[in-house]
Amino acid sequence: MRFLPKKHFRWRQPKAFLRLRSDFERNAARWWSAPVLTLFCAAFLMLSWFLSSFAPSPRHPLPFLAALGTALGGGIFAVYLAPWIISMCPSEVQFYEKYLARVQGNTAPQTNYADLQTFSWRVGPDFATLILTRRDGKRPLLLGAPLDVSREDVSEFLLERGLVHGDIEIFKT
Repeated sequence: MRFLPKKHFRWRQPKAFLRLRSDFERNAARWWSAPVLTLFCAAFLMLSWFLSSFAPSPRHPLPFLAALGTALGGGIFAVYLAPWIISMCPSEVQFYEKYLARVQGNTAPQTNYADLQTFSWRVGPDFATLILTRRDGKRPLLLGAPLDVSREDVSEFLLERGLVHGDIEIFKT
């Protein structure tokens, strides 16, 4: 048994794919979700400020208006700026023996092959897209791939892991 899992395939997702996926996710979100999440983060920061006033410390907490400004700034940073900074980091797809990982910035979500059901490729002029459907019916996993990635080798690897090659419709009309 290996200490570190063997990496079978690895590639960086094309920037055009990442931009397209980001635009799609932004358009799918409700218009009010980001402002509400900002206020939610600010409320938690204000709660921590309020609880800090009970701490037996010789130092006093910030005045209310300074704490409120800091909380709103922290909420804006957490909701708007941090995701933008992470989106500037390169995104890489890594295929291991039992799972695949998507690494971008400080996040690396892993998906076991046992949780996936089917796969399909869509090839465009700038990049290819690997579409993976999940067994639990959640939305499909979309992975961008440069055109020089061997789609035949990746398909063979996925077939060996029990996935079925099929024609997948992402958008049902």
